[in-house]
Amino acid sequence: MTKRERLEAKRKSNFDKIEDLKKQNIELVKELCLLSDEKQWFTEKEEEHVISKRPKKTEILLVGRIHWNEFFKDGDYPDDESKGVWIKRSQVVRVNGEWR
Repeated sequence: MTKRERLEAKRKSNFDKIEDLKKQNIELVKELCLLSDEKQWFTEKEEEHVISKRPKKTEILLVGRIHWNEFFKDGDYPDDESKGVWIKRSQVVRVNGEWR
């Protein structure tokens, strides 16, 4: 095996390791989404969504969301932590069991 072939083999091996780590990270993100604690929680429920307006057609989807509360400071009082507002946020992460 020439030096070029060894280097190419090492390079390919490194790319394979990177792809494996990316897949592991995706699985870890999915696990994090399903955790519920004081920072974030997961809910899954059926929701009715409009497919078309004329004629009106709807479908029922099983939607999984992560929810969290986020604090926004008042721009007029940047140093005052008591001035601001808490907003309930959510993001769809799963629809009918399929991850987004």
